[in-house]
Amino acid sequence: MARTALSIAAWIAIASLNGVLIAPAPVFTQLIRAYDIGSAEAGALVSALLLTALLAQVPGAYLIDRLDNRKLIAIAIVGLNLAILPAFLVPIYEVALVSRLATGVFVPFIFVPLANLVSDAYPEARTRALGVYLSAPPAGYALGTFVTPLLLPLLGLFSIYIVYALPILLLMPVLWWTTSSVVRDRGPMLPFRAYAAAFRNLELWRLGLAFVSTYALYILFTSWMPTFLTVVGGASLAVGGALAALVPAFGILSRLLGGRWAETRFARDKRRILLYSFLPMIPLSLVWLSLLALPWAFLLLPLIGFFIQLPFSVYYAFAAQILPDRLRGSAYTFMNMISLTGGVVAPLLAGLFLDLTGSFAPTFLLALAFAGAGLVLTATARVR
Repeated sequence: MARTALSIAAWIAIASLNGVLIAPAPVFTQLIRAYDIGSAEAGALVSALLLTALLAQVPGAYLIDRLDNRKLIAIAIVGLNLAILPAFLVPIYEVALVSRLATGVFVPFIFVPLANLVSDAYPEARTRALGVYLSAPPAGYALGTFVTPLLLPLLGLFSIYIVYALPILLLMPVLWWTTSSVVRDRGPMLPFRAYAAAFRNLELWRLGLAFVSTYALYILFTSWMPTFLTVVGGASLAVGGALAALVPAFGILSRLLGGRWAETRFARDKRRILLYSFLPMIPLSLVWLSLLALPWAFLLLPLIGFFIQLPFSVYYAFAAQILPDRLRGSAYTFMNMISLTGGVVAPLLAGLFLDLTGSFAPTFLLALAFAGAGLVLTATARVR
């Protein structure tokens, strides 16, 4: 009973956390007008949170495997809600940017420890449990992309910063209670020298760089797609958000399937799931590049969302096999950290190219490049 309640509460909390992350994207056009900024600065509101989330995971990986994960989660939830308040209260771009930077610091101390505890709760089916857990981020992205434009008439533009953070705070007592039954002693912690040596593993880095490509594709098609559909496709803000939400929404299914297939159909060679993700993205990126002006191109969004997110849980399972079990939290943190570099770079580059060229064509060229790089990295990875 407790572990079921944990799975549900963790799923809702992580969905809300990803709502916090993506909330500015579906209203970029409104934020550009309100703050009097360019597209690159708007993209930075997503990249800023991802940047500090990435940097915080460098020390975070070590702390998560040393300290009580329940306490880390509680502290991080409170910190996240306090950090995001200035963006809501002060309608100045620089304040919002700093607030988003501060918010990102707390993200890894919620996401990774919860992943650790959920996988501990299901030792007989870790990858499937992670698949369910990792279906929460696309649900949060879909919710944030679809709901955020609808909230503006009710709550105002700057409510987007806080509205998804509050549910996480309300869930904190439930998470504290449900995780008490799954905390276990991992044995004596490795000395820092041995811990640092584990991250010189070239196989881990190859896998991580493939995840960079996957996450960059994901962020490209989620952060700028609402703006593309409204500016190029002529959709209204609400319709553009609803259509763009198809990308993360179809990841809910594919992340579940990826976790299940990793333990069943592709248990002997999990690389195949990664290959089946990158291969379709090459023609899909080319098709988007050629269909920039066609209104029915949105019909491809479910396919893009499905294939991009198919391998998410597999990356974490791969990393846990590469490092010792006592470093499983660090393995998850490493995957999360390195993948976020794709999320930091992708929306910034897309916004910069849009400012320079006035076209979305470079966005889909970037997608093509990331898909090709991921395919090469995966093909040369070791079979597991």
